[in-house]
Amino acid sequence: MAVDRVTPTGTWALLGTPDLPGLTGLVPGFATLDDLLAGAGDHSTVVVPFVPEAGSADAAREAREATQRALLTVQRFLTEQALLDSRVVVVTRRATGVTGDTEQTDPPYAAVAGLVRSAQSENPGRFVLVDVDEQTESLLAVPAAVELGEPEVVVRAGQVFVPRLARAAASGGDASGGDASDVWRAGTGAVLVTGGTSGLGALVARHLVVAHGV
Repeated sequence: MAVDRVTPTGTWALLGTPDLPGLTGLVPGFATLDDLLAGAGDHSTVVVPFVPEAGSADAAREAREATQRALLTVQRFLTEQALLDSRVVVVTRRATGVTGDTEQTDPPYAAVAGLVRSAQSENPGRFVLVDVDEQTESLLAVPAAVELGEPEVVVRAGQVFVPRLARAAASGGDASGGDASDVWRAGTGAVLVTGGTSGLGALVARHLVVAHGV
């Protein structure tokens, strides 16, 4: 039977142009991690850029090399004693789309972003993912965007977007064109609850029985 559903979906929320006093320019970085370990600078926040190579045409090769470098970078920050307290800001360019299906993204660096998200799930607070476009104001907004405390931000033309859950549009009506909520109230048919033996699954099942007569 058809039912009326409202499901969570992902969206990008515009936070506006960041205006945080005292944060100008990029956080100082080093050419390599070896340089970072040898330096005497502040290791608390480290920017690691992953941007497309100029003139690169082999997307498959670039994806392999970029993700391998990203994996080695993540592993190094998780194992090097001097870097265990560092917050790592991974900056990509056009790895994530925020304005719809027509926005052009860079697949090799979308793979890098996916790898970093996996690292974030296992190491909360250690990695920040920032995706920028080609505009100078976006690059200059990186430090302010990082200080917002979000695990992932996208900066377009200097404006910051963050991922948020939103309700998808409800799909209504059954096969006969009636109101799907009537199908729930009728108490006919069956509903399959996947994961129904979990705590949340049991609550969902109970609600369906008590509130909808399923």
